[in-house]
Formats: sequence, structure tokens, C-alpha cells
Amino acid sequence: MEKYSDDLFFRPQQKRRFNSYLFSVVAPKYHITTKALSLLNDKRWKRTLTEALPDDGKKQKISVLDIACGTGDITDLLKEKFPAASVTGIDLVPSMLCRAKENCSPDVSLCAQDMCKLAFKNESFDLVTGGYALRNAPDLNGALDEFWRILKPGATAHFLEFSKPPQKVLQFNQYCILKLWGALWGYILHRDCSVYTYIAESLRRYPDKVSLHLTFAKRGFKVLRSQLKFLGIIELLSLQKL
Repeated sequence: MEKYSDDLFFRPQQKRRFNSYLFSVVAPKYHITTKALSLLNDKRWKRTLTEALPDDGKKQKISVLDIACGTGDITDLLKEKFPAASVTGIDLVPSMLCRAKENCSPDVSLCAQDMCKLAFKNESFDLVTGGYALRNAPDLNGALDEFWRILKPGATAHFLEFSKPPQKVLQFNQYCILKLWGALWGYILHRDCSVYTYIAESLRRYPDKVSLHLTFAKRGFKVLRSQLKFLGIIELLSLQKL
């Protein structure tokens, strides 16, 4: 496994390359990984995310984009909730998209794209979603700017993501727990402890919950909902474009 450098999470191009490498490695076992790391909660969290989405798009031809779709869990749930919608899933890693194609409805569009450089027109989507996408953005501010650009005025974005507490003691405890938990499953699934310790490392350099919400405001979003799960480690977020 490629080692983390001190500035990996501060240089967008380097983080982009690392993400591409890492998720190509974990793609074949990603379904197992998300179940194991979440103690079988991952599927329920994703369904909770999609079930909470506005119902006014169920019978309308709305446009929905799932960012960093991975194996397509949320993407397929979006098509289930909004059967008349145009649903698109994007991911940086082609091997992830291959698995998403196997898991998703044939009516879903899938393509390889970088969330920081989206190839979509301004104000072309009614809804954006993402599962564990924000923390993995090569450039968080750049990604938020892109989401704001492609969303229609007043439209919303909804995310399932790890959450970082503002208190230093809790941050340290969270880091240690995720480091050990990730190392265990990295060894079990890949015989490499470092594979999933990436989660703890990326979160260590990610904004805490308060700072993240301030970042949303600076990029033109209002936080509509913030719900913590899994002892505060996971957050369900709903944002609105102002």
C-alpha cells in the first residue's frame, strides 16, 4: 500500500492520484468493507439519506447527481425514489463504476468524473447527493463551488459523511478508534493494515463539524439538517443553495 506523505491531504493533485489508487485497490471488496466498518449500518444510513429527500420530485423529470458514487448504492436508491428522474452517478475510479453498473438500474447514467471539475452545465441539477464524498474531495472548497455551480437556485445537496468533533480530546479518541478499526479490517480483507487507516488520516485533516458548517456558509450553502449517527462519528447533512 502506498504510504501517506505529510502533505498528501493538502495538495489536490496528489490526493486525487492517491484516491484513484486507493479506491482501485479496495473496489473488489468495497461492499464488504462498508458493511464491516459500519457494523452493518451503512445500507441503513444510505436509505435514511434518500428517504429524507424531498418528495416533490417523485413524479417530475428532475435531474439528480450522485457524487463519488462508488458501487452505486445511493445512486440506485435515488432511481428507486425518483423513478421519473434523470439520475447520474459519477466516480473518479473506473473499477468502481464497473461495479456500480452491475448494481444499478440500467436507467441510471454512470460516468468517470472528478467532483472538483464537473463536466455539467451551470444550474443543471435539482439535487446532488454523496456518500463519503466530501472528506475525499481533492479540494473541498473547489468541490463545493462545483456543487453550487451545477445546482439550480434553491436546490439542495445531501451527504452521508464522517463527522469530526470540535473538541480536541474527542478528536484524538476518534482518531485512535478509527485507526485501530481500519487497521483490523485492512488486515482481514487485504492482509494490509494500512488500507483503511486512510479513513482516520483523512479525517484528521478534515474540518471539524463547526468549521465545516462555516465553510458551507462561505461557499453559498445553508445547512438545513445535521443529524449525527454512530456515536457522532457519522453525519447526515442537507444543504440548500442560497
